[in-house]
Amino acid sequence: MGSRRTDGQSGATLLEVLIGVLLASAVALAVGGGLVFVTRTWYGNQARLEAQQNLRIAVERVVRELRLAGACLPRAGEIPALLPVQGTDAGERDVLVFRTNQSCAASALRATYGGGGGPIQLERVEGFAVGMQAYIWNPRTRSGEFFRVAAVDVVGQSVTPGADTPVPGRYPASESSVMGVEVQRYEVGERRGVPELRLHLDPDLPGGVPEPLARGIERFNLRYVLQRPYAAVECVAGYTLGGGETLCVKDQPSELEWPLVRLVQLEVWARSTRPVPGGGGDGFYRIQQGDFSRTPVVVRPRNLLHGDPRWEERP
Repeated sequence: MGSRRTDGQSGATLLEVLIGVLLASAVALAVGGGLVFVTRTWYGNQARLEAQQNLRIAVERVVRELRLAGACLPRAGEIPALLPVQGTDAGERDVLVFRTNQSCAASALRATYGGGGGPIQLERVEGFAVGMQAYIWNPRTRSGEFFRVAAVDVVGQSVTPGADTPVPGRYPASESSVMGVEVQRYEVGERRGVPELRLHLDPDLPGGVPEPLARGIERFNLRYVLQRPYAAVECVAGYTLGGGETLCVKDQPSELEWPLVRLVQLEVWARSTRPVPGGGGDGFYRIQQGDFSRTPVVVRPRNLLHGDPRWEERP
């Protein structure tokens, strides 16, 4: 047989192969670079969105709960341990504490309580529940004690203090009373290098620990508007009411001034939990709500107003 001719047929040359490899590499690099860019952009946007959501969660929670400060509690100043609003000025990471009695659990004693851990006889137990914090108060001696409710006897109309929160004092039936108290303490801490706003429920009771509320909250600044005229020598700023009267604003009221608190101003900053493209000098994205120099977030605890129509927030 004769052999088949292969004249005029040839494979790719070495040069053509090299050019093809280079083109394929360039395309792969372009696609890979685009994928990296898209991924970084997506993660950056997610980090920004997370910071915005955490800021909103922190501010909305504090504002909502703070509006209820003092609910169903004695008027501010009547019982020192039950001030509706208190705080600690700690630079950019202040501490805020407020108290409420949202179940309106309160009753006078119908029998003298002599301590010893037994049940406290009340005139009514509506609103009291196992596990809640309560406060027993003797106005004659102006003394009282917090305790955890371990049992509620609806038939016998009594509440029993928990073994971990005994009530050793003596409380006469003719004067003393018991009321429910919910305490919320907000503070900024850090976990694994990330700041976070923490909520500590009933810190007066043993065993409780602060729980994270919103990550990335690095500034939590508070100021307090007092029911007293502005004076430049002692006030950090003034707050003008709708009627034109200017009140005193303080970073830290004195012990005697806490009952005068009528408004709380907030300045809250949040940052991303990780560096993002286009972030600040340290690579983190930051967002702020409230500014003391311009437009702080103003909270008006409803239960501190006592029906006074002058306490209207200005827009």
